[in-house]
Amino acid sequence: MARPPAGTRSASGCPVARLLAALAVLLLAAAPASAGGTGTRARIRIEVARDHRDRLVRAGRIDEARAVSRQLGRLYRRAGKPVEAEWARLFADEWRLEREAQNRGPLLAIAPADRLRIAEIEESIASQARPSARRLGRLAALYEQSNLLQEAAWAHASAGRPDQARRLERRLQRILSGPIVQLHTVVIDDRRLTLAELEGGIFAVFKPKQEVWRPDQSELPEVDTYRIDRLLGVGLVPVTVARTGARAIDGREGSLQYFFKYGQTRKQLGTSARAAQSARMRDLRTLVADWDGHSGNAFVLPSGREAALDSTQSFSLHSPTPRRLEDPELAAALRSIDRRALRRAVGAPLANRLLRYWQPLIERAPLESRGPALETIGR
Repeated sequence: MARPPAGTRSASGCPVARLLAALAVLLLAAAPASAGGTGTRARIRIEVARDHRDRLVRAGRIDEARAVSRQLGRLYRRAGKPVEAEWARLFADEWRLEREAQNRGPLLAIAPADRLRIAEIEESIASQARPSARRLGRLAALYEQSNLLQEAAWAHASAGRPDQARRLERRLQRILSGPIVQLHTVVIDDRRLTLAELEGGIFAVFKPKQEVWRPDQSELPEVDTYRIDRLLGVGLVPVTVARTGARAIDGREGSLQYFFKYGQTRKQLGTSARAAQSARMRDLRTLVADWDGHSGNAFVLPSGREAALDSTQSFSLHSPTPRRLEDPELAAALRSIDRRALRRAVGAPLANRLLRYWQPLIERAPLESRGPALETIGR
């Protein structure tokens, strides 16, 4: 008897698993003989193929799972289910577990079934100008189940649930301030990064503390940018914490910033012009004097939401201040900023220097705000 293909052998080696795998191969081989087919036999073929693919995924045999998923797509099409067929094709041709993704390092993967459910809602939200709060809440719940905590917090905020958003961000701050499971070195966009693996498969980018020569400069520019972002209610910078003193990592002080497992920079998307970024993104870079805010540091999540990354070049306050902010809501928030809270957040020397730098922007800020409301995470 001819040996079955390698992709159909059970990962565990138990007789029941081998029997189910053999049954999947026989049913898939017989599939072309039935035309159309929306009855019991077609349904059983689909269920067996889907279960077989999921077992291969759990066993880590991803290439074989993709091959089975292509066959599953053909079965769906014959059964008159084009949507399911498209998802099967997406799994086979485009889906990449993070463990395998190029330049992503040894990241923990999200279960394929969960990732596909998330991707379906993300695609729907990205195509809508005003997604419903119910849809955003469902996406937030799926994110949280998969430990995509920053994405979940932002989805809650967009759905009008700031308390839920703050709860998740506080939880994320505790995780980023907690024990390091392992450090990984990866190369992303030709840049060498140190990723810290933390509780629950959450990853964060480690940036060493900078040397400064004046008290009104920033030793941890990414932390200070994050605090200003939250103080003004901008909501573009992912959670960032200081790792100094007893919380230093391998004897090195610095910052940890939440790492997004899914999404692309505007540079990767082919929109390299700074004008492609939102007005709020450009204004945030202006406020923190980050003249390195190019398209490679403007991240776009699959849901279409922007995130501001890599603020290590912030607070270059020797550059001239632009005449006016573009976003009226952010300009109004700057006018009413709590100066005492700013000094507590970033220290009095840097805060005073920033206020002098912002003075022309504050003077030109409109008395009444217009446009979309700022989110209130962390305020």
